[in-house]
Amino acid sequence: MFLFFVFSILQGLTEFIPVSSSLHLIFISDLLNGKIDLITTVSIHLGSILALILFLYKNNLKNKSFNTIMLFKISFLGSLPIFLAGVFFYDYIRNDFSISTLAIFSTIFFGVCLIYIDKLPTNTKDTLSDVSILKILFVGLFQCISLIPGTSRAASVLIGSRLLKINNKDSIILALILSFPVILGAFCLTLFMEIFVNETLTLSISPKLVLSIFTSFICSYFSILFFFKHSSRIGFKYFGYYRILLGFILILYYFSKTIYI
Repeated sequence: MFLFFVFSILQGLTEFIPVSSSLHLIFISDLLNGKIDLITTVSIHLGSILALILFLYKNNLKNKSFNTIMLFKISFLGSLPIFLAGVFFYDYIRNDFSISTLAIFSTIFFGVCLIYIDKLPTNTKDTLSDVSILKILFVGLFQCISLIPGTSRAASVLIGSRLLKINNKDSIILALILSFPVILGAFCLTLFMEIFVNETLTLSISPKLVLSIFTSFICSYFSILFFFKHSSRIGFKYFGYYRILLGFILILYYFSKTIYI
Protein backbone atom coordinates (compact mmCIF):
# COMPACT_ATOMS: atom_id res chain seq x y z
CA MET A 1 0.00 0.00 0.00
CA PHE A 2 2.86 2.40 0.84
CA LEU A 3 4.50 1.98 -2.57
CA PHE A 4 1.16 2.37 -4.30
CA PHE A 5 0.69 5.67 -2.46
CA VAL A 6 4.24 6.84 -3.28
CA PHE A 7 3.81 6.04 -6.98
CA SER A 8 0.50 7.94 -7.07
CA ILE A 9 2.07 11.05 -5.53
CA LEU A 10 5.07 10.85 -7.84
CA GLN A 11 2.92 10.43 -10.93
CA GLY A 12 0.77 13.39 -9.98
CA LEU A 13 3.70 15.69 -9.27
CA THR A 14 5.70 14.88 -12.41
CA GLU A 15 3.20 14.07 -15.18
CA PHE A 16 2.62 17.61 -16.47
CA ILE A 17 5.95 19.29 -15.78
CA PRO A 18 8.96 18.96 -18.15
CA VAL A 19 10.58 16.04 -16.38
CA SER A 20 9.98 12.38 -17.20
CA SER A 21 7.32 10.92 -14.90
CA SER A 22 8.13 7.40 -16.12
CA LEU A 23 11.81 7.87 -15.32
CA HIS A 24 10.97 8.99 -11.79
CA LEU A 25 8.62 6.05 -11.24
CA ILE A 26 11.21 3.54 -12.46
CA PHE A 27 14.02 5.13 -10.40
CA ILE A 28 12.02 5.29 -7.16
CA SER A 29 10.67 1.76 -7.63
CA ASP A 30 14.24 0.52 -8.05
CA LEU A 31 15.41 2.57 -5.06
CA LEU A 32 12.63 1.17 -2.85
CA ASN A 33 12.77 -2.34 -4.36
CA GLY A 34 9.20 -1.97 -5.52
CA LYS A 35 7.47 -2.85 -8.76
CA ILE A 36 5.29 -0.83 -11.11
CA ASP A 37 2.54 -3.08 -12.40
CA LEU A 38 0.05 -2.26 -15.14
CA ILE A 39 -2.91 -1.73 -12.83
CA THR A 40 -0.88 0.88 -10.93
CA THR A 41 0.07 2.62 -14.16
CA VAL A 42 -3.53 2.63 -15.42
CA SER A 43 -5.08 3.91 -12.19
CA ILE A 44 -2.64 6.75 -11.54
CA HIS A 45 -2.95 7.95 -15.14
CA LEU A 46 -6.72 8.09 -14.72
CA GLY A 47 -6.26 10.44 -11.77
CA SER A 48 -3.99 12.68 -13.88
CA ILE A 49 -6.55 12.78 -16.72
CA LEU A 50 -9.32 13.90 -14.36
CA ALA A 51 -7.10 16.63 -12.88
CA LEU A 52 -6.22 17.92 -16.34
CA ILE A 53 -9.88 18.09 -17.39
CA LEU A 54 -10.72 20.11 -14.27
CA PHE A 55 -7.82 22.54 -14.78
CA LEU A 56 -8.51 23.17 -18.49
CA TYR A 57 -12.21 23.68 -17.77
CA LYS A 58 -11.63 26.15 -14.91
CA ASN A 59 -8.83 27.97 -16.73
CA ASN A 60 -10.91 28.45 -19.86
CA LEU A 61 -13.90 29.70 -17.87
CA LYS A 62 -11.65 32.31 -16.25
CA ASN A 63 -9.30 33.33 -19.07
CA LYS A 64 -11.03 32.17 -22.28
CA SER A 65 -7.67 30.79 -23.45
CA PHE A 66 -9.21 28.76 -26.26
CA ASN A 67 -12.52 27.96 -27.96
CA THR A 68 -13.97 24.55 -28.77
CA ILE A 69 -12.91 24.57 -32.44
CA MET A 70 -9.35 25.55 -31.58
CA LEU A 71 -9.24 22.92 -28.82
CA PHE A 72 -10.18 20.13 -31.23
CA LYS A 73 -7.84 21.46 -33.95
CA ILE A 74 -4.86 21.49 -31.60
CA SER A 75 -5.79 18.14 -30.02
CA PHE A 76 -6.24 16.31 -33.32
CA LEU A 77 -3.43 17.76 -35.43
CA GLY A 78 -0.92 17.97 -32.61
CA SER A 79 -1.56 14.43 -31.38
CA LEU A 80 -1.79 12.65 -34.74
CA PRO A 81 2.00 12.10 -35.16
CA ILE A 82 2.54 10.64 -31.70
CA PHE A 83 -0.60 8.47 -31.95
CA LEU A 84 0.74 6.86 -35.12
CA ALA A 85 4.19 6.44 -33.58
CA GLY A 86 2.71 5.06 -30.35
CA VAL A 87 0.71 2.36 -32.13
CA PHE A 88 3.73 1.19 -34.15
CA PHE A 89 6.07 1.19 -31.16
CA TYR A 90 3.58 -0.04 -28.52
CA ASP A 91 5.44 -3.25 -27.67
CA TYR A 92 8.71 -1.36 -27.21
CA ILE A 93 7.08 1.28 -24.99
CA ARG A 94 5.17 -1.38 -23.03
CA ASN A 95 8.36 -3.24 -22.12
CA ASP A 96 10.48 -0.16 -21.44
CA PHE A 97 10.61 -0.35 -17.62
CA SER A 98 14.32 0.20 -17.10
CA ILE A 99 16.67 3.16 -17.00
CA SER A 100 19.11 2.98 -19.88
CA THR A 101 22.14 5.04 -20.84
CA LEU A 102 19.92 6.70 -23.46
CA ALA A 103 17.38 7.70 -20.78
CA ILE A 104 20.10 9.30 -18.64
CA PHE A 105 21.58 11.11 -21.64
CA SER A 106 18.11 12.38 -22.64
CA THR A 107 17.50 13.63 -19.11
CA ILE A 108 20.63 15.78 -19.21
CA PHE A 109 20.44 16.82 -22.87
CA PHE A 110 16.84 18.04 -22.75
CA GLY A 111 17.62 19.76 -19.46
CA VAL A 112 20.17 21.83 -21.36
CA CYS A 113 17.52 22.46 -24.05
CA LEU A 114 15.08 23.81 -21.43
CA ILE A 115 17.72 26.25 -20.23
CA TYR A 116 18.41 27.30 -23.82
CA ILE A 117 14.77 27.99 -24.78
CA ASP A 118 14.45 30.50 -21.96
CA LYS A 119 16.93 32.66 -23.87
CA LEU A 120 14.87 32.62 -27.08
CA PRO A 121 12.86 35.71 -28.12
CA THR A 122 9.08 35.66 -27.89
CA ASN A 123 6.54 36.85 -30.45
CA THR A 124 4.36 38.88 -28.08
CA LYS A 125 1.81 39.74 -30.79
CA ASP A 126 0.69 36.16 -31.40
CA THR A 127 -1.75 34.36 -29.11
CA LEU A 128 -2.71 30.70 -28.98
CA SER A 129 -5.54 31.33 -31.45
CA ASP A 130 -2.96 32.63 -33.97
CA VAL A 131 -1.01 29.36 -34.04
CA SER A 132 -1.22 27.96 -37.58
CA ILE A 133 -1.87 24.37 -38.64
CA LEU A 134 1.77 24.00 -39.74
CA LYS A 135 2.98 25.17 -36.34
CA ILE A 136 0.66 22.72 -34.57
CA LEU A 137 1.96 19.88 -36.76
CA PHE A 138 5.54 20.98 -36.03
CA VAL A 139 4.89 20.85 -32.27
CA GLY A 140 3.12 17.51 -32.77
CA LEU A 141 6.19 16.07 -34.49
CA PHE A 142 8.35 17.43 -31.69
CA GLN A 143 6.09 15.63 -29.23
CA CYS A 144 7.16 12.33 -30.81
CA ILE A 145 10.61 12.93 -29.32
CA SER A 146 9.02 12.13 -25.95
CA LEU A 147 8.97 8.45 -26.99
CA ILE A 148 12.72 8.50 -26.39
CA PRO A 149 13.24 7.25 -22.81
CA GLY A 150 13.91 10.03 -20.31
CA THR A 151 12.70 12.87 -22.54
CA SER A 152 9.26 13.92 -21.18
CA ARG A 153 6.24 14.77 -23.29
CA ALA A 154 5.86 18.20 -21.69
CA ALA A 155 9.52 19.05 -22.31
CA SER A 156 9.34 18.10 -25.99
CA VAL A 157 6.21 20.21 -26.56
CA LEU A 158 7.60 23.20 -24.66
CA ILE A 159 10.87 23.08 -26.60
CA GLY A 160 9.03 22.83 -29.93
CA SER A 161 6.69 25.69 -28.99
CA ARG A 162 9.45 28.02 -27.82
CA LEU A 163 11.47 27.35 -30.99
CA LEU A 164 8.44 28.81 -32.79
CA LYS A 165 8.65 31.86 -30.44
CA ILE A 166 5.35 31.03 -28.73
CA ASN A 167 5.33 32.68 -25.28
CA ASN A 168 5.71 30.69 -22.06
CA LYS A 169 2.06 30.85 -21.01
CA ASP A 170 0.68 29.70 -24.37
CA SER A 171 3.41 27.05 -24.63
CA ILE A 172 2.23 25.60 -21.32
CA ILE A 173 -1.43 25.70 -22.40
CA LEU A 174 -0.44 24.00 -25.66
CA ALA A 175 1.48 21.31 -23.75
CA LEU A 176 -1.50 20.71 -21.45
CA ILE A 177 -4.01 20.52 -24.30
CA LEU A 178 -1.81 18.07 -26.20
CA SER A 179 -1.27 15.99 -23.08
CA PHE A 180 -4.97 15.19 -22.79
CA PRO A 181 -5.43 13.07 -25.97
CA VAL A 182 -2.01 11.48 -25.47
CA ILE A 183 -2.59 10.40 -21.86
CA LEU A 184 -6.19 9.39 -22.60
CA GLY A 185 -5.10 7.53 -25.74
CA ALA A 186 -2.31 5.71 -23.90
CA PHE A 187 -4.74 4.88 -21.09
CA CYS A 188 -7.36 3.42 -23.48
CA LEU A 189 -4.77 1.63 -25.64
CA THR A 190 -3.19 0.01 -22.58
CA LEU A 191 -6.57 -1.16 -21.29
CA PHE A 192 -7.56 -2.56 -24.68
CA MET A 193 -4.25 -4.29 -25.40
CA GLU A 194 -3.79 -5.78 -21.94
CA ILE A 195 -7.41 -6.88 -21.40
CA PHE A 196 -8.46 -8.06 -24.86
CA VAL A 197 -5.23 -8.77 -26.75
CA ASN A 198 -2.53 -9.81 -24.28
CA GLU A 199 -5.07 -10.85 -21.60
CA THR A 200 -2.69 -9.85 -18.82
CA LEU A 201 -4.93 -7.42 -16.96
CA THR A 202 -8.19 -7.69 -15.07
CA LEU A 203 -9.83 -4.69 -13.46
CA SER A 204 -11.54 -4.76 -10.10
CA ILE A 205 -12.41 -1.84 -7.84
CA SER A 206 -10.54 -1.89 -4.55
CA PRO A 207 -9.76 0.69 -1.82
CA LYS A 208 -6.14 0.71 -3.01
CA LEU A 209 -7.22 1.49 -6.58
CA VAL A 210 -9.55 4.30 -5.48
CA LEU A 211 -6.85 5.78 -3.21
CA SER A 212 -4.28 5.81 -6.03
CA ILE A 213 -6.69 7.55 -8.43
CA PHE A 214 -7.64 10.16 -5.81
CA THR A 215 -4.03 10.79 -4.73
CA SER A 216 -2.84 11.12 -8.31
CA PHE A 217 -5.74 13.49 -9.04
CA ILE A 218 -4.96 15.83 -6.12
CA CYS A 219 -1.20 15.89 -6.76
CA SER A 220 -1.66 16.34 -10.52
CA TYR A 221 -4.06 19.24 -10.10
CA PHE A 222 -1.86 21.24 -7.74
CA SER A 223 1.23 20.43 -9.79
CA ILE A 224 -0.47 21.89 -12.89
CA LEU A 225 -1.53 25.00 -10.94
CA PHE A 226 2.01 25.59 -9.66
CA PHE A 227 3.60 24.91 -13.05
CA PHE A 228 1.22 27.19 -14.93
CA LYS A 229 1.44 30.06 -12.44
CA HIS A 230 5.20 30.16 -11.98
CA SER A 231 6.64 28.93 -15.29
CA SER A 232 4.44 31.33 -17.28
CA ARG A 233 6.40 34.06 -15.52
CA ILE A 234 9.90 32.71 -14.85
CA GLY A 235 10.32 30.15 -17.66
CA PHE A 236 11.65 26.60 -17.65
CA LYS A 237 15.36 26.86 -16.83
CA TYR A 238 14.93 25.61 -13.27
CA PHE A 239 13.46 22.36 -14.60
CA GLY A 240 16.53 22.22 -16.85
CA TYR A 241 18.85 22.53 -13.85
CA TYR A 242 16.87 19.85 -12.03
CA ARG A 243 17.09 17.47 -14.98
CA ILE A 244 20.85 17.90 -15.23
CA LEU A 245 21.22 17.26 -11.49
CA LEU A 246 18.95 14.21 -11.74
CA GLY A 247 20.96 12.88 -14.67
CA PHE A 248 24.19 12.96 -12.68
CA ILE A 249 22.46 11.38 -9.67
CA LEU A 250 21.30 8.53 -11.93
CA ILE A 251 24.83 8.10 -13.29
CA LEU A 252 26.26 7.86 -9.75
CA TYR A 253 23.47 5.55 -8.56
CA TYR A 254 23.66 3.03 -11.38
CA PHE A 255 27.44 3.20 -11.58
CA SER A 256 27.66 2.38 -7.86
CA LYS A 257 25.27 -0.54 -8.37
CA THR A 258 27.50 -2.05 -11.07
CA ILE A 259 30.50 -1.78 -8.74
CA TYR A 260 28.83 -3.67 -5.90
CA ILE A 261 27.23 -6.37 -8.06
